[in-house]
Amino acid sequence: MSDSGPAPSRLDELRRDFHEAALNFPNVRVVVVHRPSGRVNPADSEVLDRSDAFVRGFLRVKNEPSIQTDSHQVIGLLPFHTPPGNDELAANVHSWLVSMPPYLSRNSVSPSDQVDWEGIVRESLDGDAHAARPYWQSMVIFCGATQYHRWDMLASDAARLLLGGNGRTGTPTADWTIHLAELAEPFATYADRLVMIPSRPPPRNARQPVVFSDCPPERRWEATENLTPSWWVVTLDNVFRLSRDVIDRALTPKNPNGRTVGRPRDENKQKVVEFVREQRAQDVPWKQIPAAVQKQFGVKYTAETLRGYLKDG
Repeated sequence: MSDSGPAPSRLDELRRDFHEAALNFPNVRVVVVHRPSGRVNPADSEVLDRSDAFVRGFLRVKNEPSIQTDSHQVIGLLPFHTPPGNDELAANVHSWLVSMPPYLSRNSVSPSDQVDWEGIVRESLDGDAHAARPYWQSMVIFCGATQYHRWDMLASDAARLLLGGNGRTGTPTADWTIHLAELAEPFATYADRLVMIPSRPPPRNARQPVVFSDCPPERRWEATENLTPSWWVVTLDNVFRLSRDVIDRALTPKNPNGRTVGRPRDENKQKVVEFVREQRAQDVPWKQIPAAVQKQFGVKYTAETLRGYLKDG
């Protein structure tokens, strides 16, 4: 007998658990870090797997404008490469430069309430300075022990039920977190993406602190060309709510062609309907209402969905 997936009752229970956690711990965020393995030979044609779901979330879609660069500033930086006219990173992907090792000893304490950027750099370089293997890391921020243990338990359950052991790392909690970071629209609205590109050239036997600075537009192409292994980072807000929405999608009935039918469950529906009615009573144009709803509830809806909600009322 073929495996038809997890029982709906088990998913429904897990969905309720995620929903309850989202109400109790709305500020829990996670950070997923990926450092692709380095190029053994700079002349290799295969520099980055652009079909990879995680990487694809960073790239420009067809016909999307790129950040313009001045080709005169980049030509000749590296003798083996002629830079492309435009970088492939999406315009909404942030980019930083990171100082190269060797580093001075750390003199700061690892923060518990924000992303430990310095720790990310040091840990990945200490484990594999030349990026001989791809590096994955996930971390939870803005939470205490209760929230962390709750996330660890529920994310592990979600990975076992929905991923079936087919994750990136073999660790259920990390695999579920990475899975969330790979998701496309509409779930991508939860994500903030960043690439950190090593500066060059490295200092000659001079130790320096780990320093981050804005990456000039003309350097962004180095990330997708993988000239020096960069850090690809996804920060996800309110991961309990995001996980609930993903499970909603899994619970939504599908027609015989495998396509989703109907709308996922929406705990905010009644409040959204009331808010939209108020907006319409104030003669707010329909084209402005989706943005107002997103600002009010933190969820992105299309005008079509909101019209349907109002009609079903």
